Amino acid sequence: DDYRGVIAKSDIAKNEIIMTKPKDCLISLETALNTRYGNKIGEIMYKDLNSPKHCLLSSFLLYEEKNEKYKYYFDLLPKDFSNFPIFYQKKELDYLKGSPFLQQIMDNKEDMKKDYNKLCEILPNFNQFPFIKFCKARILISSRIFGISMNKKKTDVLVPFADLLNHKRPKQTQWYYDDKLESFVVQSIQNIKEGCEIFDSY
Repeated sequence: DDYRGVIAKSDIAKNEIIMTKPKDCLISLETALNTRYGNKIGEIMYKDLNSPKHCLLSSFLLYEEKNEKYKYYFDLLPKDFSNFPIFYQKKELDYLKGSPFLQQIMDNKEDMKKDYNKLCEILPNFNQFPFIKFCKARILISSRIFGISMNKKKTDVLVPFADLLNHKRPKQTQWYYDDKLESFVVQSIQNIKEGCEIFDSY
């Protein structure tokens, strides 16, 4: 019900730049760190959190959900999380009996709970966000984050619209940050016909 994708409106040639997103539109680790709560997370993230980068960006999503600058992007994010294992109901979990996957789901949820509790300890009013809402933010981050190098420094970013592309191998496109353009770039690596879905590889 919440499926999304990107369709080519015209033929796209190999090596053609499909989209660029300027630096100001990206939500990076640095964007999140340069907030009052980001500073606090930065002090402990690599020693006390299981998923430091995901926790930092998840907190940004939660605290900034009403920020007008990001409204159109946040409104576009998925609302249905039932296809992610940590949100499986008993019926789906029963299918996994006898597999090691059940324990992985439990471990993942436990790690998230520990991170959530730690954030509640160090951040003012973080418990205003229920644990389930934190989990959804974490899933949003982990399922659509891009690792890039910006001015020779590695970072992770959320990129509006670029994260609508679905995954496929072999990939049809490549993505990177262009320091000269100061933009995130998605470029085709093969010809793509009009009307076809455009995929990348995560």
